[in-house]
Parts: sequence; structure tokens; C-alpha cells
Amino acid sequence: MSALKWAGPLVLALLALLWLVGTLVSKNAQIETRLKQAELNAQQQVAVIGQIEQRNTQALEEIDRVQRDKADMAARSLVLQRELAQLQAGSVCIDEPVPAAVVDRLRERVTTANAAAGFTPVTPAGPVPDPGL
Repeated sequence: MSALKWAGPLVLALLALLWLVGTLVSKNAQIETRLKQAELNAQQQVAVIGQIEQRNTQALEEIDRVQRDKADMAARSLVLQRELAQLQAGSVCIDEPVPAAVVDRLRERVTTANAAAGFTPVTPAGPVPDPGL
């Protein structure tokens, strides 16, 4: 009789243990699913970060190239300005004023060329001084 006395509580304890194990297994499966999703999200984020870093590197390389080109153009411009100054040094026309008709015709041609190239002219705030007069 004493064995039957403990059988009821033992069966209840065993059922409670089975319910607890089932609950833990279910929670473990949920945690594993969340972990896999978190790992997938982390992999996607790493891939996106890699793409952003690659674009950033490309942008920095392009900026460096533009800066090198700008420095090269500035150096070339300085050389050309010096050559022009040397060529003009011996010219008898350098001190002669440019006729207004020539200046006007040149301005018209620049305006026409800018319009053909699609450039928007920058208009000065005041009258344009005539460099030849």
C-alpha cells in the first residue's frame, strides 16, 4: 500500500517534468530560430557594410583623381601664363589699346559659343570694364 501511496504524486511529478521538458524544448527551438535569424541579419549587414565601404573607397579614389587633375591643370596653366608673358614681352602691340569694336565682337562670339555649349553666362553686378581702353 505504501507504494500506491507514492504512485499518484510520482505520476504527477513525472507529468510535470514532461510538460517542463516540452516547454523547454519549445523555447529552445524558438531561441534557435531567433539566433539563426539574427545571424542572417548580421550577415546581410556585413554585406551592406562591405558595399558601402567599397563605394566609399571608389568615391575617395575619384576625389583623389580629381584633385590630381586639378593640380595638373593649375601647373599647366601657370606654365602657359609664363609662356604667354614671355611671348608678349617683346610685342609692340602689348601696350596698344584694343578697339571697342574688336572687344564687342569677341564678347558676342564668347556669348554665342557659351550658348552653343549650354553654359549659362555669369553676368557681373556692374558694367564690364574694357581691358583695352
